[in-house]
Amino acid sequence: MQKLSDKILKNVRAVIFAAMVVLIGLCFAVTMLMVRPRIDTLFTAVAQTKAGAIDYFLNRRLKELALLRQVYQPQGSTRENLDAFDTYGRMLGVYASLGLVDEEGVVHTTSGASFSIRERDYYQKALVSREPYVLSEVLFSREDNEPIVIVLMPLEDGRFFSAAIGAQYVVEVMEGSTPFPAVTRLIGPGGQTDLETGPLPWQARTYLAQVPVHPGWQLEIGVSPLYVDAIFYLLGGFLLAGFGLMYQGLNRALTRRVEAELRPLEAIARDMAATDLTDPKPLEIDAHSAETAGILAGYNTLRQRIAALLETVQAEQKSRMESDYQALLEQIKPHFLYNTLETIQVMALDYEDDRIGDALGLLGRYFRLSLADGAQLVPLDHELELVRTYVQLQKLRYGERLHLKIQAELRPGEYTVLKFILQPVVENALYHGIKLLPQGGTITVRLTEEEGWLLIRVENPCPEPDTARLDELARALETGQKLPGSNGLYNVNQRLRLRYGRQCLFVDYGGGQVQVEIRLKQEECHEYPDRG
Repeated sequence: MQKLSDKILKNVRAVIFAAMVVLIGLCFAVTMLMVRPRIDTLFTAVAQTKAGAIDYFLNRRLKELALLRQVYQPQGSTRENLDAFDTYGRMLGVYASLGLVDEEGVVHTTSGASFSIRERDYYQKALVSREPYVLSEVLFSREDNEPIVIVLMPLEDGRFFSAAIGAQYVVEVMEGSTPFPAVTRLIGPGGQTDLETGPLPWQARTYLAQVPVHPGWQLEIGVSPLYVDAIFYLLGGFLLAGFGLMYQGLNRALTRRVEAELRPLEAIARDMAATDLTDPKPLEIDAHSAETAGILAGYNTLRQRIAALLETVQAEQKSRMESDYQALLEQIKPHFLYNTLETIQVMALDYEDDRIGDALGLLGRYFRLSLADGAQLVPLDHELELVRTYVQLQKLRYGERLHLKIQAELRPGEYTVLKFILQPVVENALYHGIKLLPQGGTITVRLTEEEGWLLIRVENPCPEPDTARLDELARALETGQKLPGSNGLYNVNQRLRLRYGRQCLFVDYGGGQVQVEIRLKQEECHEYPDRG
């Protein structure tokens, strides 16, 4: 007769092998269908990020030059205007040179040089363009051979204000790190390569992004297919090897476990067979293994006694379980939760799983700060620490998409505020602002004093807002009404109203930022922390 352990292991091994085959197939499919598009998306995002950095840099310079152009005096001489440009240009310190272009197409620079740009494409374009500026392709300086971009801005008397912007920052952005070794090129409107960090690899996969401030400029990232395609085959090989090792390990562990579990049953069967008890009505079942037959022989001698004791044992067990359950309920207290989280953190660190340990540590600290031993008023730096802990927890999910900046023009430890008024506002900024932006953003908390008021501002970038919705939210905060989807702000607003007897929470939008402001009188913020 076949042993029970052999039958169990045979069936379980078949199930494990089939599951492994299915998992390997699924992993390959997921790798091909999901990982490859994510890699393409990653490099496209890298290209867009670099293009955005270049666009921001040039836009910043153009705004500066637009202000600098206002220094120009049509009645003044060329030298006087150049001296004025030079004074402000030196303060900014990012321009290779500034100058004036006369009606003949001759540039007179602040350094004293003069040369003609009449035949240059960007000058010809500026003559017929109605745009407020014209940008050249990337050129190289006559003096130090460094890359520059020329900007021409028309003046009211037919001349042009010119500036040579040093393009070293553009080169630094292009040479910035990428997930895999890659070549970055800046392609001009005519398809020519203005700047590049090296030659493109053979059959490179390319990813393009536009530079909006310079129509026709494109940033191109070229990656060798060895890094893009080979990852799938390497990942497949690792999966196959990993699942093979896992199968062998599971098989060995399962064999040892089943044999160890069945060894006591054989001893019990021998003991039952030797028991001097009889049962006039034996249990008749089919024994498919030697172990089952031995257990059955002993079980039949004890069947009547077991049946008689079963009800008593069940009743006692039910009563004991109910008592234990009530005792456990009494143990669920905040300090029990603290100690449990800290214990799990220590265990995670002992097993060198830092992320779990960090997450549990942050969660434990978050609960401690949230409960605050029942206090209704807490120091302001306590609220800031709660916000920092909350953002650190959220960064485990959002990574580099989420950042926090705290700007304090005062000492937070000298002020006391109503507990738990800042974290819900930061949470609102995350879920209604940062989370909706593909690139994420920074939540800024500003603490200032202004004419007897303590001002706590939380600012965050967001997509183009619904101004009607913001106006409706502002009115709701003023009247104390509750809008769907604004539970956090509503709760903070109501608690502040109950504590201070007036509206203390305000919302506004401007400059691409949503601003939520808490206004408290300074004399209200020097009370001692109390107990709830």
